Amino acid sequence: MGLGWVIGGVPHSKYISAASDNSNNVAEYLALIEVLQAALKLPEVTTLKVYGDSQLVSSQLSGEYAVRSPNIIPHFQQAASLIAKLKKRGCQVSVQWHPRECNEAADAASKKALTDNDVLIAERKSPAGFTKRLGDIGVRLSLSAVAVGKMLDRAGLRTDDKKPTELALIEGVARERFDGFGPVTDWHIEKVLEVASLDAAEEAKRKPPMKLGVDHRRRTGTA
Repeated sequence: MGLGWVIGGVPHSKYISAASDNSNNVAEYLALIEVLQAALKLPEVTTLKVYGDSQLVSSQLSGEYAVRSPNIIPHFQQAASLIAKLKKRGCQVSVQWHPRECNEAADAASKKALTDNDVLIAERKSPAGFTKRLGDIGVRLSLSAVAVGKMLDRAGLRTDDKKPTELALIEGVARERFDGFGPVTDWHIEKVLEVASLDAAEEAKRKPPMKLGVDHRRRTGTA
């Protein structure tokens, strides 16, 4: 588990070994505790504004949300105790939520803690423009997911065990990520659609031209 926080523009990080009670919320509390402990060591700090991307943490510390998880309770109690100590010495403390995209420096620090310890960074969702479901692309083509897969096979973009080939990865048609449970393949939607267009053109070339028969027999009729 990687922790990341920024104090005065300086990023900090810490690696926590894997444990059964590790979670994103636990990581958020542990990073907050690091910030609060650092502030306690700086008597000149009279105002402390903490911005985090966990709405749960900020809401629990404000009293808006109850704390029920056994894994979180001890960390919540420690954070609340540190905040109380800071306030007792006259320091104004606030913990506010803001979106993760506004927390890039701390997020990067947490990821660095993981990569420095050879830990794969989990990506829970496919990035913009990608999908892990071939059926999503099939909808655009009026094809089934199986048909899209066969098309990728013909283009040499999938292996026999349905993994992306090196060509697919190099061309950016596919990418691999770790979702926290195992490896996942994401397919670039627009690039697969381009492959489909080329595949359709090749299929048209393979089909023999349609021959139009002409009946030269004399037609007779009665009026």
